[in-house]
Amino acid sequence: MRDQRAPAALDVDFRRVFDTSPTAYLVLDRDLVVVEVNAAYVALVGRDREELVGRPLFEAFPPDPAAVDEQGRHPLQVALERVRDTGRSQVVPLAKYDVDVPGGGRAERFWSLTLVALPGRDGGPGLVLERVEDVTAYVAERRARGRDTGGEAPLPEHVEALEADLYVRLQELVAAQEARDVAARRVAGLGEVALRLTSAESVQDLERIVLAQGPQVLGAAGGALFTRDEAGGWRVSAAALGEHVQDRYQHLPFDSPLAGPWVARTGRRLLLPTRASGVAFHPSMAAAYADTQRDAWAILPLTVREECVGALAVSWVEERTFDADELELLDSLAAQCAQALDRLMALRAEREAAAVAARTSETLQRSLLSAPPQPAGLEVAVRYVPAARATQVGGDWYDAFVQRSGETVVVIGDVVGHDIEAAAAMGQLRAMLRGIAVTTPASPAELVRAVDRAIDTLELPTVATGLVARVERVPGEPDGDDRVVRWSNAGHLPPLVAHPDGSVTQLAGERTNLLLGINPEAERDEWTADLAAGSVLFLYTDGLVERRGESVPLGIEALRARLAASAGAPLEEVCDDVLDAMLPPHPEDDVAVVAIRVHRAGDPALADRAPASPAAEERTGAPRDAGDPGAAGPGADRRTLRVPAVPQSAHTSRHWVVGVAREHGAGDPTLALAKLLTSEVVTNAVKYGLVRELVAVTVTCAAGSITVSVQDDNPDAPVVKHARREDTGGRGMELVERFAEAWGTDVSAAGKGVWFRLRLDRPTVHDPGTGPGPVSPP
Repeated sequence: MRDQRAPAALDVDFRRVFDTSPTAYLVLDRDLVVVEVNAAYVALVGRDREELVGRPLFEAFPPDPAAVDEQGRHPLQVALERVRDTGRSQVVPLAKYDVDVPGGGRAERFWSLTLVALPGRDGGPGLVLERVEDVTAYVAERRARGRDTGGEAPLPEHVEALEADLYVRLQELVAAQEARDVAARRVAGLGEVALRLTSAESVQDLERIVLAQGPQVLGAAGGALFTRDEAGGWRVSAAALGEHVQDRYQHLPFDSPLAGPWVARTGRRLLLPTRASGVAFHPSMAAAYADTQRDAWAILPLTVREECVGALAVSWVEERTFDADELELLDSLAAQCAQALDRLMALRAEREAAAVAARTSETLQRSLLSAPPQPAGLEVAVRYVPAARATQVGGDWYDAFVQRSGETVVVIGDVVGHDIEAAAAMGQLRAMLRGIAVTTPASPAELVRAVDRAIDTLELPTVATGLVARVERVPGEPDGDDRVVRWSNAGHLPPLVAHPDGSVTQLAGERTNLLLGINPEAERDEWTADLAAGSVLFLYTDGLVERRGESVPLGIEALRARLAASAGAPLEEVCDDVLDAMLPPHPEDDVAVVAIRVHRAGDPALADRAPASPAAEERTGAPRDAGDPGAAGPGADRRTLRVPAVPQSAHTSRHWVVGVAREHGAGDPTLALAKLLTSEVVTNAVKYGLVRELVAVTVTCAAGSITVSVQDDNPDAPVVKHARREDTGGRGMELVERFAEAWGTDVSAAGKGVWFRLRLDRPTVHDPGTGPGPVSPP
């Protein structure tokens, strides 16, 4: 394979070229002040450089008063200003401009001038370059021969040669100036392409930038980009050549004989300056020429680290010959495209790997964060909210269980890190602490110390914060309602207690203990505080109170205020209210929360409370009744969650449904409605469904929609009530009717299932109008 590398750029000292040129040059700024002169110019005019640089030209060389116009401007000044303002070069073949001579007086002089505009960085007027040649001798000789012959005489050969040489040099200068302008525009254009490529976030962005701007910079008539597709062939982007071309060639097999795939396979540049050359390359190219109506093609490999990742094709309407400068620009464009494509492919791979790791981490976390127990006299509520960014899912965790002594233990912690390793370490710590706690009567400080030593003994590379709290009965009051909380804190944020009188205090010890995983022999302190009946103990991780640019103490104060405002509500609502108020729409960190309320005997919230059992999820792809809108056909994802028939199951169910919907790409409007409607339907099932033990919540995602069905034991169909403004309830099925795309009821002897359906890509949460109502008979 021929080496296609561009030759190394020449190291040219242009200042030296200017200074040593035998031709006199003068550079003026836009005010016609002398910026620079070279040695040849200084010698020509007999002045020192220091006398000229920094002075206005017509101050350094005053014009003949008889030669200026009414505005005091010499014709040479007018010509210079015209070149400066229009940007167009001008040749002054013969200009009379007398100069001062030493000792006084003026000498008649004639000059041949070339005036060239040099644009500024912004493209506007900039400098003026003046090439100067003294032709006084030429004029004098012509005058002398005219006097001798009584008229105009034929020019001497050397004068004719001088004129011819001046003309040729002028033409060369004009051509060089035009070539320089074209090259400058192309280089600037490629720079703009390179700059825009740095902002590309997808292969589609890259295609739009390269194919819209690249050919234009090169004076071409469109192009195409060839990249690998998921099937192993070539994905072709050629919309700039017409929709019919894009439709016909958008996917090509890997071994296609066409020029683009061949270059992408071989990594070799291919130039097809004529149709004949393309058909000679392969006969199938004839159809491509007919479809594109482009007669000249340059196809460049996109090579990164000696690996070809695709090809870039640039086309022209007419046949052409490619010169070295043009090929260098083509290679440069291809190199920029290849680097950007390689970056985007790596970025896509990183995102896919991060998404997989995040899903694994979250699944691991959720599998370990089980439903809490509900001990006598206490109510426990838990929450876990993953970070919005997949890469930030980490090691926040909670636990709640009852020791053999009958005392309730709650744990909260945060493993350092935001990846699957952090989630795995969280699982290990949780398992160790739970295993020690349920088999021994260890106190919170003893549990923290035992886990810290286990980390050291097992050589686990883990550092974590952790807080273990045990809610105990008041000594000597085995039947009393009040409780005592005993806790040990390993570098975690202090818990809060909302007291019955409305105040909220921090549980902070006299000193701070080390995090877990640093020193197995570190001292572990233990503290106690009273929990009067009606109090709420609130544990949380830093994601709830930590914000970029804000201090954690301010976050804790905000949490304290929010907890004080909502502590009188049911515990599940307290947790929801705090999370809704404290968390942004897209949390940057995951959050875990544990809340415990100490109830008074006879509290209505404890009446008829069913024993809590962990929610169980089942998955199946088996089809159901063909008339069921939630039937799981081929490719459908159907899952069932069974939850206890208790009010807090509405929260568990709605967050589970939202999680499934999010997995299937549901937008924010759909997630918000799924959360709202699931909560209403599950609440109805718990209140009126005659459920003995468990409520079954089934989700089916298929054909761009999510269907949620809630099964209870009451065969009576729900009634849609239109609540009055002052009513505090009764709006559940009204909301379902109002917001669901479709809903209905499946009644059987065993009970009924109430279902609703939402589009995954629903654009807004606004009322879509009167819905279709139940599609199954009541």
